[in-house]
Amino acid sequence: MYLETTRIPATKTVGEITSVLAQAGAGQIMQTLQEGQVVAVQFELKGSHYRLPARVDPVFERLSAQRSPRSRNQREIADMDQATRVAWRQIFYWIKAQLALIETGMVNPQEVFLPYMTNKKGQTLYQLFADRGPKAPPVLGD
Repeated sequence: MYLETTRIPATKTVGEITSVLAQAGAGQIMQTLQEGQVVAVQFELKGSHYRLPARVDPVFERLSAQRSPRSRNQREIADMDQATRVAWRQIFYWIKAQLALIETGMVNPQEVFLPYMTNKKGQTLYQLFADRGPKAPPVLGD
């Protein structure tokens, strides 16, 4: 798995994400916390608002599946911590790549961040699409 062995703390990576977004001209950069852990980064870029969640559970499942059933219980907390580090690191590099495309003019922010664009309620376009299904197009103005 990409970046599986990272040791960079998630808090440091979220700080780096904030920094690269700020350098790219983002405004209103915020973090969503659950139980003291950052679970999403929200930002405004060129007039649109975006919310990028860190979906740690699938990364955790992947790490856990690599272990023997006997060692899974013993490593659960360590694997969840590692999954959090990996998830945020992957997001960081993905954001850097998207910002490089934006900087060169190859794409605009909406083109690459569209699934993460939010409405006034904070719902992403992807969430609206998933909730309504493919036959009913989502509306961000909701």
